Amino acid sequence: MKLNLIDKKLLKELDTNCRRPLSQIAKLVRISQPGLLYKMKQFKNEGIIPFYYTIINTSVFGYSFYRLMIRFQSTTKQKEEEIIKKIMDNKNIFWISRCSGRFDLIIDIMAKNIIEADEIINKIISQNFRFISQKEIAIIVKSWQFNRSFLLDNVKKIEFKRSYGGVSPKIKLDELDKLILKNISNNPLQKNIDLAEKLKVDRNTIKNRINRMIKDQIIIDFRAWLEMSTLKFHSYKLLVRLNRIKPEAEEKILSFAKENKNIIYFNKILGEWEYEFDIETENENEFERILIDIKNKFSVEIKDFEILKITKNYKLNYLPTI
Repeated sequence: MKLNLIDKKLLKELDTNCRRPLSQIAKLVRISQPGLLYKMKQFKNEGIIPFYYTIINTSVFGYSFYRLMIRFQSTTKQKEEEIIKKIMDNKNIFWISRCSGRFDLIIDIMAKNIIEADEIINKIISQNFRFISQKEIAIIVKSWQFNRSFLLDNVKKIEFKRSYGGVSPKIKLDELDKLILKNISNNPLQKNIDLAEKLKVDRNTIKNRINRMIKDQIIIDFRAWLEMSTLKFHSYKLLVRLNRIKPEAEEKILSFAKENKNIIYFNKILGEWEYEFDIETENENEFERILIDIKNKFSVEIKDFEILKITKNYKLNYLPTI
């Protein structure tokens, strides 16, 4: 599907807040509401937006993020897909993707402590030991997330409020709050009236609860999952190791991440690498230009780097069992 200007405007709006009234989004995109619904259906059928999701502040529930990267051996594609499907069934798996480079699979895990993370990682490795030739484990300390401002010219880059990492806020949620989060975590397009009927409460109760959780920064935003490979974009993880870790080096690199439109995530990591950039580009040459720019700007700070190309995403879930 070749995107026109209306398509790009709509993707930009759905990328930043898909739960707004359709009439409001239609007005911003300058399209009729039936036309908007047709486009959204088309995006789903084409695999451009396979699903929508709610960014939830997982630190409220005491979760930290751990990463397992593995390289396969002695497998077929069918066997690898079987392994991935089994891993996906674990409710604590936040994100899982296939990649090319040194590793074949990236698995991000939510766990309340290092013991729980160790149990999940050991289970994955022990169940698939003879099919794994290499593994690497890391902890994601902080994460900065940005909108895809590169979809259109003259669009301001937005930084979303942090959804994990840092200090956990002390906020209590009751059972209704948790039920609402469970229902909208992977279906934020549900209308308040439908959610109210399902949970057997008043529609205004649902509206007020969601607004309160947004104000308390429990709910960060509502986004469309854009499958960039379907749009013929390229997705990369650039893993960076520094010569020496200094606060001013982090600030300098973070400032670059905030300014470059093609960087959609910037993570601080404990592990073999200190930082990572998630970069999306229209072609490989564009990625090469960004890589050269990073090398030139941070020639003193950066000691080494590694590139992984994301080829397929399988799962994204901001809400494990609560």
